[in-house]
Amino acid sequence: KSVLGSPSFRRERIRFREQLIFVAGGSDRHYRKECFTFTAGEWINAPALNEPCDGANLVVAEDERFMFLIGGRVGLYFATGAVRTFDVAANAWRECQPLTQARFGASAGIILPSSTSTSDEGVLCKVSTGVSDGGCSFPKAPLVVVAGGFYDEEE
Repeated sequence: KSVLGSPSFRRERIRFREQLIFVAGGSDRHYRKECFTFTAGEWINAPALNEPCDGANLVVAEDERFMFLIGGRVGLYFATGAVRTFDVAANAWRECQPLTQARFGASAGIILPSSTSTSDEGVLCKVSTGVSDGGCSFPKAPLVVVAGGFYDEEE
């Protein structure tokens, strides 16, 4: 029996159909700034980016109201440190504080505050050194984390 025919897969497929797919930027020999949403079985134009790019990372915040478009490539394949947020309710983009180093093709995610955290310090584990003093906790506010990717050698 195939997993594709299982009731749980069917439920997930139906749930996915009800969700929104959002596409921003990209390239087809030229960088694109168009954005599209896919819902109710059709593609709809969304507000365009201020600057065309590709190789960026799109991360959705827990409340699903904000999406962050992080880094990417612009111009003649130059990495960018731009961080933009899309407000779903306002249907608009705005610029955020840029990355400290421009990069494209990176991975990103959001670390959310923990409602069970007992620490007042709001510090993260020291994962870069592989050392943990046991005092790890989640941040007090959502934290966008960007890792890896490529950057321009001139920087």
